[in-house]
Amino acid sequence: MRNVSYDDVIKLRKDVDRLFSLRLHFHDYCEGHLFTIEKCDENVKAFVTDFFEKRGMKVFFKDDVSFYVD
Repeated sequence: MRNVSYDDVIKLRKDVDRLFSLRLHFHDYCEGHLFTIEKCDENVKAFVTDFFEKRGMKVFFKDDVSFYVD
């Protein structure tokens, strides 16, 4: 898993809150970062995917509420 900058995490959290009124949670583990979100529909998934693709990272959704980037 690729490390995500804290600036990107802050921006993504603010954008998700502003655009979708959802809370994005960031979990920092030894092996990488995991994100969870209250409710992740196709619009949210597309936004998150685009956000990270612009930064050269790929998003992997584990289920409808969690994902990691690489």
